[in-house]
Formats: sequence, C-alpha cells, structure tokens
Amino acid sequence: MKFSSLSKAWLATPAFVLAAFLLYGNTLSSAFHFDDFIFIVQNPELTDPFDIRTIWAEGSAPTRFIAYWTFAWNYYFHQYDVTGYHVVNILIHALNAMLVYWVTGLLATRLAESNRMPASRVRVAAVIAALIFLCHPLQTQAVTYLCQRFASLATLFYVLAVGCYVRGRMTARPVWWAAAGVAALAGMFTKQIVMTLPVTVLLTEWFFFREARITPRAVWRHWRLMAMGGAVFLLIPAVYSFNVQSILLREYESLSHRGDTLDLWTYFLTQSRVIWTYIRLLVFPVGQNLLYDFSASTVWWEPKVIAGFSGIIALTAAALVWRRRYPLAAFGVLWFFTTLLVESSIIPIRHVIFEHRLYLPMFGVALVAAQVFTGRRLPVKAGIALVTAAVVTLSVLTIRRNAVWRDGITLWSDVLEKSPGLIRPYTHLATAYLNQGNYERALEIYSAAIATDPERAESYNNRGNVYTVLKQYDRALDDYRQALVLDPTLEKTYNNVGIIYNKRKQFAEALDHYNRAIALNPSNAGAYFNRANVYLQRNELDKAFADYTRSIESNPFQKKAYYYRSQIYATGGDFENALQDVLEAQSLGVKVDKRYVEDLRKKVAP
Repeated sequence: MKFSSLSKAWLATPAFVLAAFLLYGNTLSSAFHFDDFIFIVQNPELTDPFDIRTIWAEGSAPTRFIAYWTFAWNYYFHQYDVTGYHVVNILIHALNAMLVYWVTGLLATRLAESNRMPASRVRVAAVIAALIFLCHPLQTQAVTYLCQRFASLATLFYVLAVGCYVRGRMTARPVWWAAAGVAALAGMFTKQIVMTLPVTVLLTEWFFFREARITPRAVWRHWRLMAMGGAVFLLIPAVYSFNVQSILLREYESLSHRGDTLDLWTYFLTQSRVIWTYIRLLVFPVGQNLLYDFSASTVWWEPKVIAGFSGIIALTAAALVWRRRYPLAAFGVLWFFTTLLVESSIIPIRHVIFEHRLYLPMFGVALVAAQVFTGRRLPVKAGIALVTAAVVTLSVLTIRRNAVWRDGITLWSDVLEKSPGLIRPYTHLATAYLNQGNYERALEIYSAAIATDPERAESYNNRGNVYTVLKQYDRALDDYRQALVLDPTLEKTYNNVGIIYNKRKQFAEALDHYNRAIALNPSNAGAYFNRANVYLQRNELDKAFADYTRSIESNPFQKKAYYYRSQIYATGGDFENALQDVLEAQSLGVKVDKRYVEDLRKKVAP
C-alpha cells in the first residue's frame, strides 16, 4: 500500500478542519487571558505586520518572530476581536492533525514495507493517531489560550519538517529535504522547542531507515544531513550568543509554588515528578488546571524523585528493547521524552509545569495509541469499539474544558478552586470581577489573598485600587502604605498614591509620588500621564506637554495623552499637530467634541 502521496493526505484536511471547529467552536468568543495581555493586547509592537524590523526585535531574541508576526496580522484584520485569533488557532490545530495523519501514514508505510506492520493497518494507524492528537483535552491550552500559538505553530513546523525528511528519504528527491530545512528554520523562529528536531530526525533514521541499503553515496548524504542538523541544533544558542550562563545558571522565584527557588538542579529534580503528572493527565485527563501548585524538589534522594527517574529510565529502556516488536509505540515514547527536553530538563523556567508543553509531545502519545489500537491480537470489532469510546470521551472532555476558558471569572474560579495556595488566581479573579463592576466581590477576593499571604505587597496594592474606585481614599492609602512597607520598590503603588493626592488637590504630594514611580521605572507611561495632568491643572503647559509626549513614547496606546496634548498644541497655535493628535485619540476610542475637531479642520484648511 502506498501512503506517500502528500496530495492524498491533504484530501483529509476539510474533515480535520470540520472536526476541529466542532471541538473548539465554543471558544470563538472566549476572552483574552493571562499572558495574552502581555504578548498581544498590551503589545504595541504587534500592530503593524509590515513593520518586520520591529517585530523581529520583539523580545530578548527573534526566536518567536513568526508567531509574533501572525499576531500582528491578526491585529491588522481583527484588532482585538478575539474571534479572528481563535479561528487561526483552530485552523493551526486542524493542520497539525492533518500532518500527524500524514506523517504517521509515512512511518507506518515504512513499517509495512519491511513487514513490521500489516499493510491493511497503515491508514488505520494514521487515522487513530490524528484523532487522538485532535481530540485530547490536554491540547486545549495550546489552542484556546491564544498566546500559546507559540506551541501549536512550532509543532506545525516541527512535524512538517519530520514528514518532509521522511518523504525525502523514501523518494530521494532533494526538494523534500529542502522543504524540511525551510520548515525547521521556520520552527526555530517560532519557539525554542524546535531545537530538539535534529535528535528526532536521528531517531527517525534509526527506527525507520536503518535497514536501507548502505552505499558510499548514501553515507555521504547522511553526513551532509547530520552536518545540517548540527547547524540547526546550534541556531538557537547562537541567537543567544552562546551565553550558557544566562540560560542555565540563573535562579528564579518559582511561580508554581510559594517560597520555592528554582535553579538548574532543583528544576531538573522537579521535572522527574512533573513528567509523571503529564503521563497521568495523558491517560486520565481529569483535574486540568492552568496554574498547578507544584512544589519543587531539592534533593535527589526524595522518594518521588527516585521513583520518577526510575520510571523514565524504565520506559526509555522498554522502548529501546521493544523497538522491533512495537516500533510505532517505541518511537512514540522516545518522541515524547525528546520533545520535552527543552522545557522539562535542566533549563530552569519559572513555571515548572504547563499543559501546553505537551502539545508537541502529544504526537508521540498518538503514535503509542496507534500501535495499541492496531495490534495484531486486537480483534477488529473490539478495536473499533475502543477507538470510538476513546475519541468520544476525549471529545466530550475537550468541549467541557473549553467552556472553562469562556471568561475571566470561569477560568480563574477554576484555577483558584484547584490551586488555593497560589496568589495569582486571586488577583486575576478579582480583576475579572472588577471588570464586571462587582467591587464587593473583588474586595473579598483580595482580602482572601492577603489572608493567604500577608507578606505579599501587591495584594495590598490591588485592594487599595478597589478602595480608590469606591472613593474610600483613607482605606486605599492605608493599603498602599502597607504595600510600600513590604516592598519600597513597587513603582505602581507610588503612582496610585499620587492619584489619590491629585484627587484631593494635594499637588505637591502627588508630584512627589509620581516622581518616585518614574525614578523606579523611567518607562512608566501611566506615571508620566498622571504627572502631566497635575502640570496641566497648574497651567505648566511646557512640562505637561513633555510628560504627555513621554507617556505616548512609552505606550502608544495612552489614548487620552493624545487628546490632552492636542489641546496644548491648539493653545500654542499649532493646529495641524493638534488635529493629528485628536484624530489619533478618536481612533483609539476617546470620545471627543466634534465641534473641536471641526474647528481644527477649518483652521488647518488653506
């Protein structure tokens, strides 16, 4: 049986797209969440897809350039309408399922050609792998959580590169290897997880082409491929100037458990337990969570650490021993561990566990499932029944999990219920209630956060913000002062205190606190804007103009700064710049006086 035709595999794409939208259709109006605001909503660098240079410079290195570029295109067409972003993410997931179908079919075809799998089960294996990949609820975090397009798009390029490599080995056509190289390069500039691709290609060669006839020409070709793979492997370290110390030898405060410190050693030990949590979730996807409260391991003789590493070694050894008997499953196990290496080994990351890190490893899990459900000893009817039951169960869990992502209240209520020891769920849930105008509930949640961790300055600052909205300024100041006692470097708290003094017409005290906020962070757009407002009230127009300009430079979305600067321009007789600023403010959503705009137009017109 021939499964190598890419055109035939693409015929299944509409089916995958339809299935993906059936599974994820209830997310099309799901809100932006968590890091979406950092990477998308509050990121002025991603509003112009034609400004390649700015997007390339986004972040500490251009290793996520392509994903950032897609966000810029989303903004170009949809601004902040979440539907467009979700449609793109769902389409990427559908394409990934199609690629899993295609690549699994290629690998199974190789096994059939060497009599290691019945030819009649090649397409069945491909379908099962694709369905598991598509339907598993652990995939939801990489699809529904919009900024985790980093993971799903990198997976697309990763699996495509492997597929093109396998196709090239089967046909000996250089165009396929060239395509594999392009896909690998694109993946390297989407997310750093693609760094493991050369290792996966070596495993693919060993598992599926080891029995091919060796000729001098083949040896030369393999050496060239390995050299190219080595270059790809070194690409990401080169982008970071091979600064190993800044990557491996840093310490972080853990965001997965209060009070923990993470370094190379503790992160490595902790991952022995994290990986088994992943495996448990893969088999029993119950109790999913955006933020797990997961403590760090600090000593190697901890029983769970020993058991974790022993289990990983045992699974790896079993895969190597049973490579010939169960090749798809064995390859899938090694794929799983290999693709977790970047995020679940020795590179310390502040969150020790995240479900979206399983998106790429899920292909390995899908291969294991394909091997299990196409086993020689499994009767056809029993296999169909088991696959159907698995797909239906996983699909129902996926749809139910997606419902949790509907809005901030549904998501963060779920996280808080499962991780009450973490502070961030309190903060985000309270913010969600604030956005709905439920100030009393927000106060309750911030007070609960303070009771959970009385030494956390930000909780006092956040509760003070609610009191400010409720015009309970004395209580707000009490909370702000306590926040500054706990953390004198909390710049936003100085800014918030300044706002209260400004409301009370105590301008000298307000300016003092704005100055402190700016001294701590010279890019604090809000503090510049607020200080400008004080200068404007004191009729110090030159100082107000300078601060409105600095505010805009720090944050081009500081919309009211344009409006007030427009008035200063108009006062000075610069009507052209005044009109330009007021139109910019209007485009950003500021309600402006139409008569003011028309008056400026008349004065600018020749």
